[in-house]
Amino acid sequence: MGLSFTKSVDEDSNDLFQEFSLFTKGQARSIRNMMCGYRDNAEVSLFEYYYTDKQGQALQNFKYTVLLLRSRSLNLPYFSLQPINVFHKLDIFTGREKISFDSHPRFEKLYVLSGDNETMLRKIFTDEVLSYFQNNSGLNIEGTNDHILLYREGTHMGPEKVHSFLNQGAAVLRLFEEAGKDIRFSGRGHKKNLLNRGFTADSE
Repeated sequence: MGLSFTKSVDEDSNDLFQEFSLFTKGQARSIRNMMCGYRDNAEVSLFEYYYTDKQGQALQNFKYTVLLLRSRSLNLPYFSLQPINVFHKLDIFTGREKISFDSHPRFEKLYVLSGDNETMLRKIFTDEVLSYFQNNSGLNIEGTNDHILLYREGTHMGPEKVHSFLNQGAAVLRLFEEAGKDIRFSGRGHKKNLLNRGFTADSE
């Protein structure tokens, strides 16, 4: 796959991870079995992410496979794209207002899009981008500045599923690179430390 295994999370990544909502959930958060490298001129990090959260009176364990991509061709405001569920239908979700597209009703039925800059996101979520997600349901994606994050529940993916996940990430990356190539956005630039927020980097 052209990716190398690493046991640690560097300082730049510590800052970066706090840009994404996924990494602020729950407690006892940890990153394991990280692989890093380059594919198609993009920096790639593939890893397992774990946390626990209280569900009723009990703690529940959550596990995700996460793909983080960085491209200098990306320039994105923060956004979160999630498959719609019962909580979204009740308008109980990220605290950000849902961004709707009347031109793509199927997208509205499949996903909830929210973010920090609706004006910019409406420019980036072009007809081509919206059509792609209408035809590819069930994706969890966050984006900010020059990074795209994809994740799916569960870990320990086999080689074929890993290749499929990487290829899907590459397709999403190219989609947003093309959509945002003529757009200029001044990023948020938040800087916080990952390990100080309860993370550990580990391997199995």
